[in-house]
Amino acid sequence: MKTAWRLQDKGVILNSPLQTVHAEIKSLEPISPLLLNGSLKGPAQDALRVLQSKALNQKLGYLADAFSLTGQSRTELKLQVPLALPMMRPMRLMGQFILMITT
Repeated sequence: MKTAWRLQDKGVILNSPLQTVHAEIKSLEPISPLLLNGSLKGPAQDALRVLQSKALNQKLGYLADAFSLTGQSRTELKLQVPLALPMMRPMRLMGQFILMITT
């Protein structure tokens, strides 16, 4: 399938710079979701703040509140944003959190 739209750029989430970002809409007719993929490296505290955000923390049963992190981390994110009306489907967020342990 031919991609209708694609963007690659860089940005920052909290204090963590995004390393590579890909944004894509696979089809405009019919409209498909906006797909965002990216990775960020930075303070582990930034990743913990994301996990402690209201929506994610509730889904995790407030487990993130029990943690304290220092050092660096890498986070891989995938976000799917529905563009069709009515927006019956919620946004989807998938991610992987990697701690960089030093001794």
